[in-house]
Amino acid sequence: MGATDVEFGCALLGTWFASMFTGVALSQAYHYFHQSPNGGPLRTGLVATLIILCCAAWVGQYAEIYFPTVADWGDLASLATESWATPFCTISNATAGVIVNTYLIYRFYNVSKNIVLAFLLGLLNLLSFVMAFLALFVYAGVGQTRTLEDVQKVVPLTIVWTVACTICDVAIAISLFWTLRGMKTTFQDTDRLLYRVTVISVRNGYTTSLVSTGAMITTIIFPYSTIAEIFLHMLTPLYLMSLLSNLNLHGSGKSESRPLSYSRKNTVAGNANIVINGIHVQHTILTTGDPPASEIEMAERKGQENGSVQQKQEPSADRFHSQHIHFRSDSV
Repeated sequence: MGATDVEFGCALLGTWFASMFTGVALSQAYHYFHQSPNGGPLRTGLVATLIILCCAAWVGQYAEIYFPTVADWGDLASLATESWATPFCTISNATAGVIVNTYLIYRFYNVSKNIVLAFLLGLLNLLSFVMAFLALFVYAGVGQTRTLEDVQKVVPLTIVWTVACTICDVAIAISLFWTLRGMKTTFQDTDRLLYRVTVISVRNGYTTSLVSTGAMITTIIFPYSTIAEIFLHMLTPLYLMSLLSNLNLHGSGKSESRPLSYSRKNTVAGNANIVINGIHVQHTILTTGDPPASEIEMAERKGQENGSVQQKQEPSADRFHSQHIHFRSDSV
């Protein structure tokens, strides 16, 4: 079956790369559940759903290789028969993509409040999801023989799916980067947090966008080949990694909450609450000084009436400034 070596080889490479990314994603999932055991039912359910989809896609990818190369090896007729593995992978990829992109669009809207751009990103996200399922409906059913006409009907839908998916991934990454890049505060710790959020958003968005672009280009150039599967198989674990990177960042932000105290005179009490990518960064500035003289006199009189002599150490006249930084993420 030397004529199909390239087809099987590309699909096998895709499963290998997907396995590596799936391992990384599952390790991040363990880190998330270990770090945030009480992360809320909605967020926990979201992560659990993505883990199930990632594992389902992984099983389907290996089934696509197992059937023609092991179970049905040498049976040329079986190569033209549709198995359950292909729709299994497609549904898992499309569902994981629409869930994670919806989450990221929601995060983008929380930061920018740009409802027009968020709505356009949502339309692209919905278009890619619909095109993936339309391709399944047009394709031959499980156990049926694929014909050239079936493939020709599916190719345009697949191209639209990959193009919409790529544009959506790239647009979300650029929008988040551009919005976070323009955010500056007067607090050094907040700026450090903004920098971390920006770096993680760029890293995840760049990786997912690069893989989506590769899938789009190979689908357009080689529509009747499995070369695009090298990239398509990696999308589901990459989507899971993008979600977990955001959630783990929020959890680490909580663990890094700490008070910073230093001497400063003539400070003024204040409170600043900033929302960053769904993270509420609250700066509380507390200024204390000498207690009023009336309070000291009242305490002394009370001590004398009880027949006890109390020695009081007056607080230092120097005022002090305490800054508390609290990180709190939204429920989603």
